[in-house]
Amino acid sequence: MKKMIVQLVTIATLFTLATPALAKDTLDLTFKSTSSATKKNVDLAVKTNLPKDTKIQTTVEGPKEFKEKFNLKVDKKGFVKQAFKGKKYGTYKITYATQVAKKQPSSVQKKLGKNGSNLTGKFVYKGTGTYAEKLTVQKGKKQVAVKQQSKNEKLINEQKVATAAAKKKAKAEKIAKEQLEAAVKAVELAEATPTRENYDKANTLVASLSQKNKGLSDRLTTVNSAILASEKAEADRLAAEKKAEEDRLAAEKAEAERVANEQKEAARVAAEQAQLAEANRIANEQAQAAQAAQTPVGNTVYVTNTGHRYHASPNCRGLNNANSTRSATLEEAQNRGLTPCKFCY
Repeated sequence: MKKMIVQLVTIATLFTLATPALAKDTLDLTFKSTSSATKKNVDLAVKTNLPKDTKIQTTVEGPKEFKEKFNLKVDKKGFVKQAFKGKKYGTYKITYATQVAKKQPSSVQKKLGKNGSNLTGKFVYKGTGTYAEKLTVQKGKKQVAVKQQSKNEKLINEQKVATAAAKKKAKAEKIAKEQLEAAVKAVELAEATPTRENYDKANTLVASLSQKNKGLSDRLTTVNSAILASEKAEADRLAAEKKAEEDRLAAEKAEAERVANEQKEAARVAAEQAQLAEANRIANEQAQAAQAAQTPVGNTVYVTNTGHRYHASPNCRGLNNANSTRSATLEEAQNRGLTPCKFCY
């Protein structure tokens, strides 16, 4: 007897549409499949923690456009079960869905909550839950179901991705807003107090914005032009002050050198004059001493009998060749017509 293995793809989609309920306890929805296929006999069996009698609509899709629906209920052991004959070899998938709220028993509605508000977990999306598995019908040994991602799981993942993206976008927008506010304040400060430090800080903040801001850049260009003009004026002022100081120091140096030269020259002249005065003094003293030595005492002079001059000293060299020398009064010598000796007077 040939064995036919039916591997059935069971996509269990549980749409929990509940009416208002009084229960406030949450239900973390779970599923566990034990579905299998032997030959062409397919046995669907999914264990869940949904309340007993929860109505489930089951859709089976298979090869050659095979499609069949079953209205099932969760039994007292928490299983959703259904057996059927597979008509063709190939992959089968099953979708499970809860019926609308008004068709659910009141006991189920209370546990699920209003519109499934008590349901939680990875299989739940907007008050509904989904589950999926597959089986393949083929020759061979018994096959068991393989879990697949359900519609709700896919929606939940998409929601998580979208939520993460939204949070990331919101965070980026918040940061961008804060950066823009900081840049605007920095530009306003640079405009109010146009210093190089304020400009550099504002320029850094504007340049780091996630999006270019031409308005702020143009305002900074105006601020920079004003700063450059101010810096040039300050540089010119400092250069003028430096030159004036250099000129003052040069003038002081020149004046000091002039005064020093004048003092040096005056000292030289004074020294020369003092030296000359001293020489004159000494000469005068010497002359006076010589004159005092040669001046005849008591108008006494010395003459010869044949000479034509009178002498102040008997030792005058003009008397060296005289045969005889005698003293006489100045008056006597002058009366004789004698003249003063050029050596003595």
